Amino acid sequence: MMKDNIVEWYKSTQGIYNKLFLAFPPGIIFQVILVAATFSFAAMIIEILFIGWLKSSLRKLLKPNVTARIDILTFLIMNSSISSLLGLILSIGLFEYLQGKISAILPSDLGFNTHPILHALLFLIIIDFMDYWIHRLSHESKILWNLHQFHHAAKEMTVITSHRNHPMEVAIHAAKHALIASLLGLPIIEFTSILVLRSVLAGLKHSQLQWKWNWFGKWVLQSPHLHWVHHSTDPAHYNSNYATLFSTWDALFGTYCSPKQDIKNIGLVNERLNSRGFIYDIWICYWGFLHDCAWAVYQFPQKIYSQTFPKK
Repeated sequence: MMKDNIVEWYKSTQGIYNKLFLAFPPGIIFQVILVAATFSFAAMIIEILFIGWLKSSLRKLLKPNVTARIDILTFLIMNSSISSLLGLILSIGLFEYLQGKISAILPSDLGFNTHPILHALLFLIIIDFMDYWIHRLSHESKILWNLHQFHHAAKEMTVITSHRNHPMEVAIHAAKHALIASLLGLPIIEFTSILVLRSVLAGLKHSQLQWKWNWFGKWVLQSPHLHWVHHSTDPAHYNSNYATLFSTWDALFGTYCSPKQDIKNIGLVNERLNSRGFIYDIWICYWGFLHDCAWAVYQFPQKIYSQTFPKK
C-alpha cells in the first residue's frame, strides 16, 4: 500500500513538472510579469502623488539597497513559473499531491448556483478567514516562522515587498486557494480577478503610504498603516494585525493594534538574512523549516508517552 502511494506521488509530481513547462512558455511568463508590473507601477504613481518622489518606492527600487534588490528578484521569480517550480522542488510535490488526493475525495463543485459577485465574495471571505489563521500560525509556530521570516526580513517597504515570499510558503497558499476554488466551482475569471484585487491591495499595504482609514481600516479592509504596524520592530506591536484583506478578523479575535504615530522601523531584530544574498536566504529559511519539522516528528512519540504515563 505504501509503495503504491509513493509510486502514485512520483507520477503526479512528474506530471506537474511537465505541466509547468508546457503551460508557462517564455511569452506567457513575460505577459504575467508585465501585468504584475503594470499594477505595481500604478500603485507607485499613486504613492508619488501623495508623498512625493523622495520617499517613493520607485526611487528606492531605481537605487536599490540589499533588501530592495531581494524585493526585485522575488518579484520577478514570484510572477513566473520559476516560483511554482521552486515550490514544487522544495515541497517534493507534497502539497500538489495532497491537493489532488483531497480533490478526488471531496466534490469538485458544491453547487453554489448564485450570483457571480456573491459567489466570488463567498470565496474571498473563506480564503481570507483561512489566511488570517495561517498567517497567525506562521508567527506563533516556530516551524512555519522559518519560512515566513523571509517576508519580514525586509528592512524597508516598497510596493513590491508584497511579492517577497518564500517559494515553499507560496506553494502552501496556492494549493489552498486552488482547493477552495474547486470546491466552490469558482470560474477562472472570478478566481483570477480576486487574486488581482488582493495583489493590488497588498501592494498599497507595503507602500510608503501609511493611510489609517479610521473605522473602515479597523472593521472592513486592512489599511497600509495597520500592515506597517505588523512589520514594526517595536515589541509593543508584535503579534498583531494578521489580516490579509478584511481587518474584521483582527478586531474579532483580539489581534487589532493601531498606534497613533507612524511606524519608523520595520524588519527583524538581530537577524542573519539580507547578508549573503537571495539564494542563501531561501536556503537558510528552508533548512530551518526542515530541521524543526524533523525535530517535531522525533519528539512527538516522547510527548505522547510522557502524557500517557506521567511521572509521579
